[in-house]
Amino acid sequence: MEHTLQKFINMKNLLISVAIVALIMIGSTVAYSQGSGPGPAPPSGSPESGGHLGGNAPLGSGLAFLLTFGAAYAGKKVSYIIRQQKNSEE
Repeated sequence: MEHTLQKFINMKNLLISVAIVALIMIGSTVAYSQGSGPGPAPPSGSPESGGHLGGNAPLGSGLAFLLTFGAAYAGKKVSYIIRQQKNSEE
């Protein structure tokens, strides 16, 4: 009798879990399917507004940071490899 009751409780927990997951999935689908209207006007540099692609994005400073940090990371890796080779020779 206890074994059958335990199976029933496990099945009940499983059904409740499946129902909760299904409700969450359906709720999120309904929430994302609601339209929010036409939205704001495109930015001044976008192709839709007739401007050039990229707009007025400052690429120079970002590129300098990217190159600087990339060189620093590469230098760290090279020094680590050299240090490992020295330790393996000793």
